[in-house]
Amino acid sequence: MREDPALAVTGLEKRYRATPVVAALDFTLERGEILGLIGPNGAGKTTTLRMLTGFVAPTRGRIEVLGRDRRTEGLAANRQIGYLPENAPLYAELRVGEYLYLRARLKGLDRRAGRTRVAAVLDALDLAPAARRLIGQLSKGYRQRVGLAAAILHEPAVLILDEPTIGLDPTQSRQFRELVLALKGRHSILISSHILIEIEKACDRVLLLHRGRRLALAAPARLLELEGSVGSVVLEAAGAPEATHAALSGLVGLGEIRREETGDPAWSRFVVRTAGAPAPLESIGRALCAAGIPVRELRSEGMDLETIYHRRLEEEAAGP
Repeated sequence: MREDPALAVTGLEKRYRATPVVAALDFTLERGEILGLIGPNGAGKTTTLRMLTGFVAPTRGRIEVLGRDRRTEGLAANRQIGYLPENAPLYAELRVGEYLYLRARLKGLDRRAGRTRVAAVLDALDLAPAARRLIGQLSKGYRQRVGLAAAILHEPAVLILDEPTIGLDPTQSRQFRELVLALKGRHSILISSHILIEIEKACDRVLLLHRGRRLALAAPARLLELEGSVGSVVLEAAGAPEATHAALSGLVGLGEIRREETGDPAWSRFVVRTAGAPAPLESIGRALCAAGIPVRELRSEGMDLETIYHRRLEEEAAGP
């Protein structure tokens, strides 16, 4: 029997007077998945997250958390969600350990369980050395860790993060992304961010919103394929270049095949235009393997998630 997804959203809508902020939104967050939520300012990302977490009531639509309808089982749904808003509600005058213990008690943990859980979270997020430091004295990166620690204290099944790396430097962003990836096995994670390279590296799927509506929902690699955006494939193969050219020429959907010098007579370099061929890396790799041609490099060149993001928004703005 198939398990309910971590989150199931159907026909979600939020209107302020006559203005739709989120409209007819459908998506799921599968168990154990990291789903990235992207879109320009005003796309409805934060409103969507606030509806999912119960801070804003939807105008219409259905939200299920592990199969529980938020409208009729709101408290049970809340217990399964950990939420880190863009501006985490931290108390600068408290020490890290004190603040987390306070949050644990507010989440319903008794004294013993609260202390045990705080110690575990401090260790998991590498915060133990900062346990006795005042939150107001911490760097932005460490304050985000404290906010994340507070969100997972009650061991929620679903973790929702709204712009968690905003204001962090590149090193802090990378460290935070690694923390999130380490939590993936214990939580299903929905993360909103403007930093598309972070989303591309961390997420299993990406949900693109524009004006409250869904423009795309797919794995980053699948979005690249759907856009025909690999552009070209670069490969280096051993043996006679004619044999490599012949193996590639038999594939459907490839365009120009251009040979380049590598400086090594034993290896030939080719740049192949894919012309929108489906799964070009896979098909080229299979063809060369079937022909018995050794390969030391096989990679794609072309658009990334950021390019696709801007292309989709431009197409939407242009209209039909």
